[in-house]
Amino acid sequence: MAFAPLTVLYLGPEGTWSYVAACEYTKTLIKSSTTLQPTTTIHDALSILSSSSPSSKMVAIVPTTNTTSGPVTDTLSNLPLHDNLELISTITIPIVHSLLTSSPSATAASIKVIYSKSQGENVRMRECENVRMCGCETV
Repeated sequence: MAFAPLTVLYLGPEGTWSYVAACEYTKTLIKSSTTLQPTTTIHDALSILSSSSPSSKMVAIVPTTNTTSGPVTDTLSNLPLHDNLELISTITIPIVHSLLTSSPSATAASIKVIYSKSQGENVRMRECENVRMCGCETV
Protein backbone atom coordinates (compact mmCIF):
# COMPACT_ATOMS: atom_id res chain seq x y z
CA MET A 1 0.00 0.00 0.00
CA ALA A 2 1.47 3.36 -1.04
CA PHE A 3 1.20 6.34 1.29
CA ALA A 4 1.00 9.92 0.14
CA PRO A 5 4.18 11.70 1.27
CA LEU A 6 3.83 14.12 4.17
CA THR A 7 5.90 17.31 4.30
CA VAL A 8 6.53 18.70 7.78
CA LEU A 9 7.57 22.36 7.75
CA TYR A 10 9.48 23.63 10.77
CA LEU A 11 11.48 26.68 11.85
CA GLY A 12 14.98 25.58 10.85
CA PRO A 13 17.76 24.79 10.62
CA GLU A 14 18.14 21.18 11.72
CA GLY A 15 18.90 21.00 15.42
CA THR A 16 16.55 23.79 16.55
CA TRP A 17 13.81 23.10 19.09
CA SER A 18 11.27 23.27 16.25
CA TYR A 19 13.24 20.53 14.49
CA VAL A 20 13.11 18.44 17.68
CA ALA A 21 9.33 18.97 17.81
CA ALA A 22 9.02 17.97 14.13
CA CYS A 23 11.00 14.79 14.80
CA GLU A 24 8.78 14.04 17.80
CA TYR A 25 5.68 14.53 15.63
CA THR A 26 6.97 12.16 12.95
CA LYS A 27 8.03 9.37 15.36
CA THR A 28 4.86 7.40 14.74
CA LEU A 29 4.75 8.05 11.00
CA ILE A 30 6.26 5.98 8.24
CA LYS A 31 9.67 7.63 7.76
CA SER A 32 9.95 6.86 4.04
CA SER A 33 6.82 8.91 3.39
CA THR A 34 7.83 11.92 5.52
CA THR A 35 10.01 14.87 4.55
CA LEU A 36 11.19 17.46 7.06
CA GLN A 37 11.51 20.88 5.41
CA PRO A 38 13.16 23.74 7.31
CA THR A 39 11.95 27.30 6.84
CA THR A 40 13.78 30.52 7.65
CA THR A 41 10.93 32.18 9.53
CA ILE A 42 7.62 31.31 11.16
CA HIS A 43 5.95 33.53 8.56
CA ASP A 44 7.50 31.39 5.78
CA ALA A 45 6.25 28.15 7.36
CA LEU A 46 2.70 29.46 7.72
CA SER A 47 2.67 31.07 4.24
CA ILE A 48 3.89 27.89 2.54
CA LEU A 49 1.29 25.82 4.38
CA SER A 50 -1.49 28.33 3.73
CA SER A 51 -0.78 28.48 -0.01
CA SER A 52 -0.42 24.71 -0.44
CA SER A 53 -3.07 22.70 -2.21
CA PRO A 54 -5.64 21.16 0.13
CA SER A 55 -4.78 17.79 -1.41
CA SER A 56 -1.10 18.13 -0.55
CA LYS A 57 -0.05 16.37 2.62
CA MET A 58 1.63 19.16 4.59
CA VAL A 59 1.76 20.37 8.19
CA ALA A 60 3.76 23.07 9.95
CA ILE A 61 5.34 22.82 13.38
CA VAL A 62 5.61 26.32 14.87
CA PRO A 63 6.18 27.46 18.45
CA THR A 64 3.21 29.09 20.15
CA THR A 65 4.40 29.33 23.76
CA ASN A 66 7.84 29.47 25.32
CA THR A 67 7.95 28.37 28.94
CA THR A 68 10.60 30.97 29.75
CA SER A 69 9.16 33.96 27.86
CA GLY A 70 5.46 33.25 27.30
CA PRO A 71 3.67 33.59 23.95
CA VAL A 72 5.70 33.45 20.73
CA THR A 73 4.55 36.68 19.12
CA ASP A 74 5.84 35.82 15.62
CA THR A 75 3.45 32.88 15.50
CA LEU A 76 0.52 34.61 17.15
CA SER A 77 0.77 37.68 14.90
CA ASN A 78 1.07 35.58 11.73
CA LEU A 79 -1.76 33.12 12.37
CA PRO A 80 -4.57 35.66 11.70
CA LEU A 81 -3.05 36.33 8.27
CA HIS A 82 -3.86 32.75 7.22
CA ASP A 83 -7.54 32.09 7.91
CA ASN A 84 -7.46 28.68 6.22
CA LEU A 85 -5.16 27.14 8.86
CA GLU A 86 -6.30 25.29 11.95
CA LEU A 87 -4.59 23.85 14.99
CA ILE A 88 -4.75 20.05 14.93
CA SER A 89 -2.32 19.06 17.68
CA THR A 90 0.15 20.32 20.24
CA ILE A 91 3.59 18.99 21.08
CA THR A 92 5.36 19.86 24.30
CA ILE A 93 9.15 19.80 24.18
CA PRO A 94 11.06 20.41 27.41
CA ILE A 95 13.61 23.11 26.59
CA VAL A 96 17.01 22.84 28.21
CA HIS A 97 19.64 25.58 28.16
CA SER A 98 23.25 24.86 29.02
CA LEU A 99 25.95 27.17 30.28
CA LEU A 100 29.14 26.33 28.35
CA THR A 101 32.75 27.44 28.64
CA SER A 102 35.91 26.73 26.69
CA SER A 103 38.07 26.98 29.80
CA PRO A 104 38.41 23.83 31.93
CA SER A 105 39.39 25.94 34.95
CA ALA A 106 36.36 28.26 34.73
CA THR A 107 34.04 28.53 37.69
CA ALA A 108 30.61 30.08 37.84
CA ALA A 109 32.08 33.04 39.72
CA SER A 110 34.72 33.64 37.02
CA ILE A 111 32.21 34.05 34.17
CA LYS A 112 31.92 37.69 33.15
CA VAL A 113 29.91 37.56 29.89
CA ILE A 114 27.07 35.27 28.71
CA TYR A 115 26.25 35.19 24.98
CA SER A 116 22.74 34.11 23.96
CA LYS A 117 19.91 34.85 21.55
CA SER A 118 17.46 37.49 22.72
CA GLN A 119 14.83 34.80 23.41
CA GLY A 120 17.15 33.46 26.09
CA GLU A 121 17.19 36.72 28.06
CA ASN A 122 14.87 35.41 30.79
CA VAL A 123 16.84 32.17 30.97
CA ARG A 124 20.15 34.07 31.18
CA MET A 125 18.90 36.21 34.03
CA ARG A 126 17.56 33.19 35.92
CA GLU A 127 20.83 31.29 35.40
CA CYS A 128 22.86 34.29 36.56
CA GLU A 129 20.79 34.33 39.73
CA ASN A 130 21.03 30.56 40.13
CA VAL A 131 24.84 30.50 39.97
CA ARG A 132 25.33 33.82 41.74
CA MET A 133 26.75 35.69 38.71
CA CYS A 134 24.40 38.66 38.81
CA GLY A 135 27.22 41.02 37.86
CA CYS A 136 28.01 39.35 34.53
CA GLU A 137 27.29 41.07 31.22
CA THR A 138 24.76 39.48 28.88
CA VAL A 139 25.21 39.82 25.12
